[in-house]
Amino acid sequence: LTSDNIMIQQSNLAQNYGIDAFCFSFYWFEGKFLLDKPIKNFANNDKINTKFCLCWANENWTRSWDGLDHDILIEQKYTKSNALEFIKSIKIYLDNKKYLTFNGRPVLLVYRPSSIPDIKSYVKVWRNFCKNNNISDPYLVSTSSFISKNPNDYNFDAEVEFPPNNS
Repeated sequence: LTSDNIMIQQSNLAQNYGIDAFCFSFYWFEGKFLLDKPIKNFANNDKINTKFCLCWANENWTRSWDGLDHDILIEQKYTKSNALEFIKSIKIYLDNKKYLTFNGRPVLLVYRPSSIPDIKSYVKVWRNFCKNNNISDPYLVSTSSFISKNPNDYNFDAEVEFPPNNS
């Protein structure tokens, strides 16, 4: 995931088989990214013309990736200021010419929107930030990981299946 040559090969292979875009999962904790080096490399490599989008893995960083909160290494916290800081920190990707859009809107997945106590206020901040920074209204997608809920309940636009944790 950090080799430019391998990323170019993966992109070419994907395109040969009709895959138009990659979705990168990443962690973001109060301004700190984890697992973002491959995203930076992909986004900044002009030899790759495959689209990409982001999926915020908005859960605690734990010793085991089972979605449970045992042995937390980094806690995911939700504050009013985090909503704005989050969208500001991914603006560089939303502005990227390779960023995946749906009907002209940048696609942003959130792994567990049900974990965000006041998700609708986050959505409002994100949409206002984009509007005020010449970014199209984000096309927000929840995953059906652990819980499947109508995306309208979050003020999201869609839901996507997310194996192996589909409900």
